[in-house]
Amino acid sequence: MIRVRFALVSATALTGLALLSACGAGDSGTSAAAPKQAAGGGAGLAATMVGDLGNVVTGADGKTLYRFDDDTVNPSVSNCDGQCAALWPPVLADSATSVQGIDKSLIGEVTRKDGTKQVTLDGRPLYEYVKDTAPGQANGQGVQGTWFAAKPDGGKAGQTATPPSSATADTGSGGYGY
Repeated sequence: MIRVRFALVSATALTGLALLSACGAGDSGTSAAAPKQAAGGGAGLAATMVGDLGNVVTGADGKTLYRFDDDTVNPSVSNCDGQCAALWPPVLADSATSVQGIDKSLIGEVTRKDGTKQVTLDGRPLYEYVKDTAPGQANGQGVQGTWFAAKPDGGKAGQTATPPSSATADTGSGGYGY
């Protein structure tokens, strides 16, 4: 009886793992970073002081959010997919998006090529940067001259001059910073 239960529990666990691993593949069949969304189910946005950049938009986890100059605003279109989205995960939208210190009328959403909804700020899709590993970091600022921390009004934070040295050391073609 115990062996039968163990076998059933093991089979159920393996099936669950197989289903979870299938969900991790991107549309190109390669594994990609999951889009960012708050654990409570909604995307939380806040205006937060980050280093010399001043007030920038941060996500539910306190990490800096970015805008991509290659995206379009009218109409809103995200042009960061595949490898780009693995390095710059999109911030997903849902009905529970909350804001603090940001004009809620500037918050919107755009449907991505994969059908998911991404948060926009003043028409620009928002992203995290995987090299920001803790709140208060802005390692993506100025990468390839196209990625900038988003200000609460949707503008670019800081100057467009020299990006941080850690960002320039590993930037490649395509403006994605990988």
